[in-house]
Amino acid sequence: MIDKPPIHPTDEETPRPLQVLVVITDFNWPIRDGSTVIAYHLTEALRKQGHQVDLFTSHTSGEVPARPVYLIPKEAPKGKLSRKLARLARYFNAPASQVLHFGELSHKKTYDVCLGIGAGACPYLVQAQAKSRFWILGDNPLRNACLFFLTELFHYPIAAFRELFFYARQALFLRFFRPKLNGISWVTAKDRRWSGLYIGAETGIVLPNGVSTMEFECLPTPRDRHLLAFWGNLSYFNNIHAIEWFYHRVFAELYKRNSLYRFIIAGSFPDKRVRRIAEMPGVELRENPENIEECLKDCAVGVFPFQFSTGIKNKVLESAAMGKATFVSPCIRSDFFSGTSPPFTVCQKPQDWIECLQSLVQFPEHTDDRRLALLQWVKEFYDWTSISHALIKAATQGIEKKEKFPPPAPSQARTGPRKAAS
Repeated sequence: MIDKPPIHPTDEETPRPLQVLVVITDFNWPIRDGSTVIAYHLTEALRKQGHQVDLFTSHTSGEVPARPVYLIPKEAPKGKLSRKLARLARYFNAPASQVLHFGELSHKKTYDVCLGIGAGACPYLVQAQAKSRFWILGDNPLRNACLFFLTELFHYPIAAFRELFFYARQALFLRFFRPKLNGISWVTAKDRRWSGLYIGAETGIVLPNGVSTMEFECLPTPRDRHLLAFWGNLSYFNNIHAIEWFYHRVFAELYKRNSLYRFIIAGSFPDKRVRRIAEMPGVELRENPENIEECLKDCAVGVFPFQFSTGIKNKVLESAAMGKATFVSPCIRSDFFSGTSPPFTVCQKPQDWIECLQSLVQFPEHTDDRRLALLQWVKEFYDWTSISHALIKAATQGIEKKEKFPPPAPSQARTGPRKAAS
């Protein structure tokens, strides 16, 4: 569990404008993944604070958003990567030509900070030239690959073996690539202990994931408390298991007791198992919504019954920002800062879920109390503005430290100062 809440800036602590370089491997629009959520909202928050931000990606899909997202060139460059860096690029499925081009792009301006978002940004971050470099890590990829292997081996055996091998090879290679990673600080929203497996540097910061409170405005009441919503990428294995568990262990019994209940599943790329559940009585699939807030405006309740945690879920923060009564399993509650006391309803056993959801209908005044508490909580601790400010503050402190105490020259670092000739 994360032990410290995020730092809230004051007017006196507002940093000077910086030149920021951001890189992400895949930028999907409309947003369909957590890395794109972080890249888009973090860069927007930095721009609003007056920082100059250049966002580059190796691959885009869908329409380009209003803010510019630049594609790293793919044509063959003039130079070549070093042998080790070429292997690193290959292990991360990063085209060597784009890694080289990104290094050249980072030389065109004097960048104060370079932010690499997601595990795949590692080769680009190593090649980048900036005064301070941060690797923004989301979920633990090796741990997720192990969970995917254990849960999906029966359904997708080839994909399970391939993903486990891919991330295990990455982790093993990075254990012997530590000198190149020194000087890169990690940023994680979860327990910092696992980051040592991937990062050569010993330093880093723990910051939470964020949510755009301006985008997800609190919707007016009344809303139907019988509509229970779950949303996200419907091909992601953890989401699929949560949907299956909730329908078979909770919703089927709720619907049997009261046929007014509806289980709304919203998201993109629904797996065949999700489609099978969507055919059941009382279940509705809302596929590929353009705007999740508009899609779920009739739903009063967000349910997130995950059986194991793979990182802080964007959808949980979105539910809080929209003012929905939010029900989570214990493993999701443990992902949040221990000192922030999130006003979720935590349910463990199926009977707990059934009783809590029924009481929400029987005592509607509790819904309004939860709405206001959730909205206040998410604005205080998980707003992108305060999170981005804390990140820039850490970067500024690192730059000032390097300028005050520059590293020794390579010759002096190896042999020390030469003695004067007698």
